[in-house]
Amino acid sequence: MNIDAKSMLPTEPTWIWARETHKNQTLLFRTQLQVPESLKSVDLQIAANTRYYLWVNGCYLSQGPCPAPKNQSIVDTYHLDCPGPSICIAVIVHYYGVDTQSHSSAKPGLWCQLVNRTGETDRTIDLPIENWRCLHQGGWIPTDCRRSWATAWVDQFDANRHPENWQAPEYNDADWETPIELTYTHATLAPREVPPLREWFQPAENLIAAAYVSNHADFPFDGAVKLGQVLDEEPWDMLSTQQLTKVCEAWSAGKGITAEASGKGLALLFDLGHEVAAQTEFDIEGKDGCVDHYGSERLRAGRPRAYVKDADYSGRWFPPSSGRVSSFRTLNYNGFRYLLIVLRPDKHPLHLRRCGAWRRQADLVRACEFTPKDYEEQSLWETSLHTIEVGTQETAIDCPTREQALYIGDGLWHSLWLNKLYQSPGHLHHFFDAIAASQHETSGLITPAVFRGAQPPVFLLDYCLIYVWGIDVYRRALPGNNSRVKATLESGERVLKWFEDRIGSSGLVETNPKSFGHGPEEDHGQLVFIDHPGMGWHMQNEPGMERSWIQQGLNAFLIIAVHAFLACAEACEYTHSLNLEKLSVERLREQSRKYFHHTKTGYFSDCVDENGKRKGWSEQSQILAVLSKMTTGDEAHEMIRQLIEARHDPKLCKCTPYFWIYYAEALKQSGHGSQIIELVKEAWGGMNSNPEVTCWWECFGGDELDSYCHPWSAVPAWLLHPDASEFRLCL
Repeated sequence: MNIDAKSMLPTEPTWIWARETHKNQTLLFRTQLQVPESLKSVDLQIAANTRYYLWVNGCYLSQGPCPAPKNQSIVDTYHLDCPGPSICIAVIVHYYGVDTQSHSSAKPGLWCQLVNRTGETDRTIDLPIENWRCLHQGGWIPTDCRRSWATAWVDQFDANRHPENWQAPEYNDADWETPIELTYTHATLAPREVPPLREWFQPAENLIAAAYVSNHADFPFDGAVKLGQVLDEEPWDMLSTQQLTKVCEAWSAGKGITAEASGKGLALLFDLGHEVAAQTEFDIEGKDGCVDHYGSERLRAGRPRAYVKDADYSGRWFPPSSGRVSSFRTLNYNGFRYLLIVLRPDKHPLHLRRCGAWRRQADLVRACEFTPKDYEEQSLWETSLHTIEVGTQETAIDCPTREQALYIGDGLWHSLWLNKLYQSPGHLHHFFDAIAASQHETSGLITPAVFRGAQPPVFLLDYCLIYVWGIDVYRRALPGNNSRVKATLESGERVLKWFEDRIGSSGLVETNPKSFGHGPEEDHGQLVFIDHPGMGWHMQNEPGMERSWIQQGLNAFLIIAVHAFLACAEACEYTHSLNLEKLSVERLREQSRKYFHHTKTGYFSDCVDENGKRKGWSEQSQILAVLSKMTTGDEAHEMIRQLIEARHDPKLCKCTPYFWIYYAEALKQSGHGSQIIELVKEAWGGMNSNPEVTCWWECFGGDELDSYCHPWSAVPAWLLHPDASEFRLCL
């Protein structure tokens, strides 16, 4: 076995797994190893597909790994002090077996080794395959109930099938099977770059409502009907104020809450006070019946919602027939503020002893200070940072609810903020490493959610160009990193080659703004995104952007990307083979003005249609005209001045929070930087004045299909921080 001397990782890892593989598969693994008394510390290295949860000598340690490209697995390293005389390693591995947005569709497996670093040279300690044991499912029920198209499976758990205290060294696993060894061609291991997770328990203390419900809520395990739909629609018979007070007093006194076997169930609604990213955790005593549970970001008519935008956040748990107190923590995490526990006893009571949120987020330390002028600025600052922190998991995710994915368009800026506001560069490193390893083989493009595995892939074309732009942002954000940046430029060049091949007779990129790759000669789909309005993804009662084959915004992003790429290539001494006649920045600007600029109004249109007619009036197109230098100087200053004055015009397509990092940059470049904070206060005012808001919403409207925690909306923290005025997004 070949070992990388620096990381101590094998170049051709051997994995272990059960003899049988299926989707929604959960395996419990155990091994024990005798260690010499002289060994005072050891490093445990672990990787798994898709998720793992780790215990050592009966104590919970952590979970992971960081999502990675399909043929790469990220290795987590844990330092163990004084482990002797033996080490017992226990791991739950949950394999998705389906395409998701958050994790690549890698093959299943667990890889683990120990490294002795106490001598003059590091050496690995083998964990022989014959010493490992595994158990199928361990209580998790492999139903066909997906959380959503973007994430994996709903937690369905039967405590009768779960071996009690199986993580302990003294547990007898003699009847478990021995796993088999697997090797995968081209599979590699890489050390973790991003910070570890910080995990802790937040008890649910504030019971705000309770209701009698049915003690049965049937639904099919084939996923035809979502449990969340059943829970959202079932009738609630609210407890009286007097009854609720009595229940709250018992809960506050630590006595727990009992649902008697009276033919009724009991729904208990807790308010955690603010949005968290967490797994649900509870201790319950009972012999039969079931318990439904979920976290929700919002209330509707006083009730939480389990089923939102085709995503089901609920789960079901069945108690052990022995009646013992059983502790449970979900495999899935979610973003939520409200926690619902529904006790549905059958012939015996169910007693809830404890419940709450097992919180998880990247272990970040704020490395920035800000002195607000008023409470409004203080709230903008604190809520933005909280949104960033809740939304920073193993990757810089888009949201902790619906997709939990690393997206290019928001992940770049999210990672930049982590570097500048927390002095944590790991997410920037991982962002670029992952994208460079995830490019489409034939086109060189990248899916917007980096680890998305669905076929055919569908690319957001502007996101691909934002990635290329971001390579130079990466270089300037982390000086002295040029060798690593240089290695990334090759992938950026592949992206630009695709656009180079689509420069049409107009001298601009001409390409289909909406294709899903179902044609006989298509190996991918593509969309021109720019921003949400007009895409049909959100319920916005306002104008959308116009889109066509010749798009102003796409050509603006191309200009920015080419300019940034050339500056980065020069700084890193990278030799490229781009056709700079086709990709001439000056010519692209000239042709863009010819096709999109209205000399009478001074504005730029969104696109031109097949008849050459200019269409669309949006904030986004004016902003990108400034950033790409289609307009400069006094002309740009006047255009943005008019845009600010017209911001309430109902005919104007307006930016969502996602686009405000570009808007702020355009304000600076056009000489309106002094207005940024006041305009931000106005735009975020609806959320900032709402006492129910603890994280920024996905879109300003906060409609029922939005995520209520979206880090791209945390741009106020960046704009309030001094670095924002010093660091330019565009050269």
